[in-house]
Amino acid sequence: WKPGSRTAIVSLPPEVVRGSMCNSGDALAQARPIGGKVVWYFRHGQSTGNVAKVAANDADRLMGSGRRHLEEYQASLDYIDTPLTEAGKDQA
Repeated sequence: WKPGSRTAIVSLPPEVVRGSMCNSGDALAQARPIGGKVVWYFRHGQSTGNVAKVAANDADRLMGSGRRHLEEYQASLDYIDTPLTEAGKDQA
């Protein structure tokens, strides 16, 4: 960033690059220059939550009817901000 410039590139913290943390938006936003904006670019990779959702759908399909497993998945707090799988790390 140059004084007077309206453009800055803020590098991601090492823990974000490693994939061990993704909720650092506040810190990145605070690092922007005065009057600057934060532009987010997302690349999604498979998470353990995605795998659990597929498993829930498969379990419901095997039962033949109903959505019990999917509803349990959706109601659970275990699948909020889940880590990437190895496949997801390769995708992202």
